[in-house]
Amino acid sequence: MNFIDVIIPLPIKSTFTYSINQDEFNFINPGFRVMVPFGKSKFTTGIVIRKHNQVPVSYEPKEIEFIIDNEPCVTQNQLLFFNWISEYYMTPIGQVIKVALPKLLLLKSESEILLLKQDISGLNIGINSKLIFDLLMINQKFSYKDLIGKLEKSKINKAINELLLHSIITLKEEVYDYFKPKSINLISLNQCIPIEELNKKLKRKKSQLIVVNGLKSNKNNSKFTFDELINFYNVSRATINNLIKSKILLKSEEIIDRTQFEIEKLIKPKKLSANQNNALIDIESNFLDKNVSLLHGVTSSGKTEIYANLIQKELENNNQVLYLVPEISLTTQLIVRLKKYFGDKLLVYHSKYSLDQRTETWKNVLKSSGKIILGARSSIFLPFKKLSLIIVDEEHENAFKQFNPAPRYNARDCAIYLGML
Repeated sequence: MNFIDVIIPLPIKSTFTYSINQDEFNFINPGFRVMVPFGKSKFTTGIVIRKHNQVPVSYEPKEIEFIIDNEPCVTQNQLLFFNWISEYYMTPIGQVIKVALPKLLLLKSESEILLLKQDISGLNIGINSKLIFDLLMINQKFSYKDLIGKLEKSKINKAINELLLHSIITLKEEVYDYFKPKSINLISLNQCIPIEELNKKLKRKKSQLIVVNGLKSNKNNSKFTFDELINFYNVSRATINNLIKSKILLKSEEIIDRTQFEIEKLIKPKKLSANQNNALIDIESNFLDKNVSLLHGVTSSGKTEIYANLIQKELENNNQVLYLVPEISLTTQLIVRLKKYFGDKLLVYHSKYSLDQRTETWKNVLKSSGKIILGARSSIFLPFKKLSLIIVDEEHENAFKQFNPAPRYNARDCAIYLGML
């Protein structure tokens, strides 16, 4: 028999063992997310930490529901790192996972209410039960979450129990993935239509002809958004839609990065002064013997330019760099500066970003090397694969300490351990 040990993202110290079939055993590895039954009827996300053939002694393991990922969502180094945080800060490993991973990666099941009976004329049920029944007559199914906006939670539970008692409804657990990649519609010219045919079709359609002639003469770009075409050629959205209906223009959907920046012309980091250059040489020589180097400098002494030179060398070797700052407000100032140097190699991660943005950044870090990640303390949890340099700016600041919720970690100390992995 085949088994996996799984961390459940709840404040629980122990891991849980689940059974899997041979195909799943061959495919799965530590770091994969799996959907597992937990409790009487609920399903939740678990992180695989080990696969083995040892039968649990104290209980009969349940089967997993399904494997969520096609490749590990958490790296092997992360699992070591999370385990160290759990032991060092005396926090259950499940709580560490809960805090570390973006919420949209931790899928949970939701109770869905399905209607079984459509005739309740002979039954005596309460007002709230009748209200839920009327809603189900319109929609056939409703999630528990949807009902909370219409009734008080205590009244919902009582009404659902009454409806279940009379077999009017049934409950089913459904798993939803709320993360959706951001996409935009791009418009391009249909190159399969001959020019003569285009001119004939658009002979009396002046605004449409302006758009088509403009696209034919544009050699720099072949795809445009709706707004770009409207602004470039001073036409209405209806004009563009009519060209799409005529299949003269083609519409396609393209996934884009939510966190992308407008990239200006890149500039090289400034040439260092003699003192800055000496400090850079000292840091690089210090790294030959030790993992940690302390750079002491007063405000506006040019430390950031030294960092930029260190970062540049790591990115040239296709490595990842983590740039930790104590306050989210400091990231705004640094974004402007660093994007001039590193363009689209810059990623940003902090708690003020939306759940979708944080999930997208997580996936970008997992898939891409040669990136610099700028963020507050929570960015130490990201799934680095080629992390070669960590910069902790203003390392004395109290803001690097997490107080609530647990784990109550110091990002500076965690960065030192992470640098050793």
